[in-house]
Amino acid sequence: MKKRLTELKLNDEGVVVSLECGRMAMQRLLDMGLTPGARIKVSKKGVLGGPVEIRVRNSCVAIGYGLASKILVETDEKA
Repeated sequence: MKKRLTELKLNDEGVVVSLECGRMAMQRLLDMGLTPGARIKVSKKGVLGGPVEIRVRNSCVAIGYGLASKILVETDEKA
């Protein structure tokens, strides 16, 4: 099931499917290792639109809520 990164809960895992953003933001995400096919895990989530901290490629990365909402992730759950 595809979800935005901001819709995932703490400790949820998934695979990056696509990045829905402009060229500069996309390059920044790619530089952080958030490429399509990369496995991620949510390790911290801010409240009310705060930053999202994820584990990707053995690194910990914090992304602002706005940018995180542009990342589509495929999760294993069915509903």
